[in-house]
Amino acid sequence: MKQLPPGDRRGIACQYASQRAVFTTLPERSSVLGQDEFPGAVALYLGLPDPCILRFLATKGPEDFYFQDKNGLLRLLDVYGDSLSLYMGKDHGRTGFHNDIQRTLAGLARAVGYPIQEIPAELFLSAINPQTRDDFLRQIRQNRERGVFRGGLVPDLFAPVTRQMYDVKTTGYKQELYIARRSAVDVKAATVPAEYRAKAREVDMHYNATLLGEAGPVEIMLSSMPQVECFSVGAFGEVNKAVGTFIEKLADKGSDAPEHFGCCHGKEQAKGVVAQFLRRRLGRALLRGVVKMRHKALMAIGGGGRPAHGGSQGEAGGLGNEWDAAGRTWVPSA
Repeated sequence: MKQLPPGDRRGIACQYASQRAVFTTLPERSSVLGQDEFPGAVALYLGLPDPCILRFLATKGPEDFYFQDKNGLLRLLDVYGDSLSLYMGKDHGRTGFHNDIQRTLAGLARAVGYPIQEIPAELFLSAINPQTRDDFLRQIRQNRERGVFRGGLVPDLFAPVTRQMYDVKTTGYKQELYIARRSAVDVKAATVPAEYRAKAREVDMHYNATLLGEAGPVEIMLSSMPQVECFSVGAFGEVNKAVGTFIEKLADKGSDAPEHFGCCHGKEQAKGVVAQFLRRRLGRALLRGVVKMRHKALMAIGGGGRPAHGGSQGEAGGLGNEWDAAGRTWVPSA
């Protein structure tokens, strides 16, 4: 692989497509791959053209096929789905993928008894002027109804014991980063703390009448908390270090009750067992998710073929595991 040119898709996939769980685990109803998603996952993992996209392009003739993205931007549809991974036009799948990751991580945390909250709307409410709190909450409710209630002062996940905020970010295939072998997930994650600080200043100015350049109550409260951590997911389902650290934290918590994970040799051994289980569950969701997002975009631009088969991704409730045969039902599919 090292002898391949920098732009060769197989070499790029070899470096970044690290999620093998789809091929080494049995699915549950919520994580089964559809008849187009499984070959799509194989193709993404190996750096090969997506069969679903090839089938679509075969109906369009030999000319290049362009599609319109947000704000009239034209993108060239490629056989790998790279341009689809960047699609943000009507009926895009980016928000759904984001939400699936969030729910999966929250479900894994709850499965091991780790306290976690999803999108805590009132986290900074005490720092809002009492006279404008109703307007603040009204705006939050409207955002939630529109499905854009993300980021800023409303983190995706929050650990109340440590006051740690977590923000989920997804990144499409940015050619300039992947060909240069730069970490797209780290580049994305590095933007999040500044994003939160900017949003805090914006909220202070709007709801607390704070003057430009002054630190308002919301910004002060934000600075008193641990810096927000970003869970960053790339175009191949790869993740940044913060995700691994979070999994290790959950594994440590889960190892307090090793018998729940089929381990009877104490806490230390259980950490590795639980961590492996959690990584597999998350890894399956990530690889399936990036393929599902591409296929949703393909359907949105006009002709993506069959809808994906299988339940919604990311439901980690009722967790089964690969070694527990005590009554859980597995779906006999890829």
